[in-house]
Amino acid sequence: MDTLIKALQGTPWWVYVLFFYLLSLGIKAIKPMIIPLKKLFLLPGVFLVWSLWNLNNNFGLNFTKWMLWLAALSIGAFSGWLINRSFKLKADKSKMLVTTPGGYSTLVMILLIFLTKYFFGYTYSTHPEAKQVAFIVFADILSSGVITGLFVGRGLTFLYKFKKAKSESLA
Repeated sequence: MDTLIKALQGTPWWVYVLFFYLLSLGIKAIKPMIIPLKKLFLLPGVFLVWSLWNLNNNFGLNFTKWMLWLAALSIGAFSGWLINRSFKLKADKSKMLVTTPGGYSTLVMILLIFLTKYFFGYTYSTHPEAKQVAFIVFADILSSGVITGLFVGRGLTFLYKFKKAKSESLA
């Protein structure tokens, strides 16, 4: 318990702001929403940039690690498609609006990636030698790629469904 308190006390203020912002997005996603199509790519974009920054910042431009991340991203994207392929979308193509199904999956994925990033960030800051432990590095890269891929796969699935949907007014 003491370690948890120290970890929370040592956490930069902006991490709390990011956490509560992402939490609010996840809570909003519980209910079906009508959103601009481009907003579908906000979370995948944020998590993609965060994942790439983390990969480059922690491990550098190593071909093997990048390929591992790309493979994990592909697995996550395929899984994101599998999870979201049955959702029904309504599209307003003239206004570029789309309905998103409500549910807890976005909230769970947001919390999962945040906690994973927090865990590895804490581990690396308190034990810098952990960046040299193959299992830890593998777990970080794999989890980052898969979770990011889930968001990317979801976004691409919804984009595909938007393009295939019959346009109707969603105002």
